[in-house]
Amino acid sequence: MDCDRHLETHADSAFAKEGSKGYALKGVNVMRRGTDRKTHEQIWHLLEGTAQSHKNVVRSTFGAELFAITGAADNLIPLLVTLQEFSFGNLSTGQAKRLREEGGWCFQSVLVTDSMSLFQAISAHTI
Repeated sequence: MDCDRHLETHADSAFAKEGSKGYALKGVNVMRRGTDRKTHEQIWHLLEGTAQSHKNVVRSTFGAELFAITGAADNLIPLLVTLQEFSFGNLSTGQAKRLREEGGWCFQSVLVTDSMSLFQAISAHTI
């Protein structure tokens, strides 16, 4: 596989309220996109897949989805640092901080969610 230097992170969450208690789970898949060397078709390489319960109390589906997407974004940073170091060598703490705050990673990363309420809340400020 020839790497396209593109990461796609899918985050999802489930919430169920039973009586006075709420239960929430989150799942994240991180995939690297590439091209097959023989067929030149697009292929995906699963780098990480996790499923776990939320560590914080949530009382709604919106809250559960918000925790899932922010957790995925937070977990993506160490992976981006590792891939940057694989490509260009060791990073100093200052270089890693600059990349986190200003961008310039060697991999493009995309966060994906299926939460329409979260999408509407984020895009409301830009429309």
